[in-house]
Amino acid sequence: MSENMIINKARKIRKLEAQIEKLQQEADSIKSEIKVFMGNQELLKVGEYTIRYTFVTSTKLDTAAIKARFTPGDLEGFMKTTTVRRFSIA
Repeated sequence: MSENMIINKARKIRKLEAQIEKLQQEADSIKSEIKVFMGNQELLKVGEYTIRYTFVTSTKLDTAAIKARFTPGDLEGFMKTTTVRRFSIA
């Protein structure tokens, strides 16, 4: 693949990512409108759609509290290092 081809592909990626961001913002705005309409209602059936706006409870470790209570040496046995490849265009 030539340098010009890569430049063109990088430009296209940037353009597509900008479009995706704009569309995501639009979708989030529409979701917010529906949530306001639903209020405390958890289920809404309209046409062929069933829209749910439900409460979800999850339990997670409070890492800030753990780090405040224990020294980094105490935590080493629980740490796991992973390596991944990250793709970015700057």
